[in-house]
Amino acid sequence: MKSQNTPEFQSKVGVLETNLDEKKETGWVEKKDGTFEYKDTASTNNDSNSLSLGDPTKDMKGYM
Repeated sequence: MKSQNTPEFQSKVGVLETNLDEKKETGWVEKKDGTFEYKDTASTNNDSNSLSLGDPTKDMKGYM
């Protein structure tokens, strides 16, 4: 986790923190090359909330 404590990573966390009042899920997929892809296409209704991050790929480092 310490190696991920970069300004870029922290800015992505900041975006998620501003989304806490949203009615739908949002997130980031981080690639091994250090780039991030924003995900905000959650399907939502009164009973469920689902965000697809896509199928895992070899260049995917993680998601938040």
